[in-house]
Amino acid sequence: IGSSFIHLTQLVLNKKRKHYSVFHPADMNKSSERGAALITVLFIVMIASLVVMGLLSRQRLDIERTRSVLSQAEAMSYLSGAEELARQTLLADAVLMPELNYPGQRWARLTQGIPVENGTLAFRIEDMQGRFNLNSLHENEAQKARFIQLVKSLQLRDEVTPLILAVPAFTDSSELRAIEGLVPDEVTALLPYVIALPERQSMLNINTASEKVLRAYIPDDNAYTRVMDTFAKKGFLDKAQLNGIGVSTKGMTVSSQYFRLIARAEIAGRASQLTSDMRRVTDIIGRVHLTVIRRNTSGAW
Repeated sequence: IGSSFIHLTQLVLNKKRKHYSVFHPADMNKSSERGAALITVLFIVMIASLVVMGLLSRQRLDIERTRSVLSQAEAMSYLSGAEELARQTLLADAVLMPELNYPGQRWARLTQGIPVENGTLAFRIEDMQGRFNLNSLHENEAQKARFIQLVKSLQLRDEVTPLILAVPAFTDSSELRAIEGLVPDEVTALLPYVIALPERQSMLNINTASEKVLRAYIPDDNAYTRVMDTFAKKGFLDKAQLNGIGVSTKGMTVSSQYFRLIARAEIAGRASQLTSDMRRVTDIIGRVHLTVIRRNTSGAW
């Protein structure tokens, strides 16, 4: 618009110069007045055009903001629905098998994505007691020995254990990143195998533990082999089988109280995520209760 205005102005001025050689001075004054009027009109048109362009640009931004807010609200609605489904599934499984949790149960099979209007919804439930609880390190020497074994199996430096022991308590395992002296590769190696539970005395569910964590808890070759053979045949150990593996089972169990929902909704190309940590308990009269102890809308899928 600015360049067009300049070009038109030059045309008007050139026309005025041509008229100076043939017109009477009175005619020149009239021509100058008409040229000035034309320039004024063009200037007004240019200003009006700029104002309209600004209004259109602002309207587009407002539309984008509204669309983003609506997509976010829709995504959070789906994520809340995923949390409620996880709640109901965990409660139902607790009624069916109150003293046993293993990967073959329904809660562990909720892993596939679901198509929803304008996007997709995906979620999964993890057993938080299938990992080493960082807050149990200060519970007893046995837990320290198990953690040292886990660190060795991951081929990390011996200095990793004392650096982590220097932290009195963890709220989340991601806090490992803030420990001075730990390098990022060491933190990355540890994160899939550790968790920060609110209780120091929480036990490891051997049915959902990874092989590396399980090996740290059961260093005896014969006992470890018996456990793996039972997994291969049944897919899980019950209490009687756990107590019969031939070594101390202190700190180990076959059921869990703590679970984590990780859900991700992608609506209209915008992704939102929800992580909900849940605690499931059964009271003295057999009623099952499930409480969300923490929610987080960030983190890796």
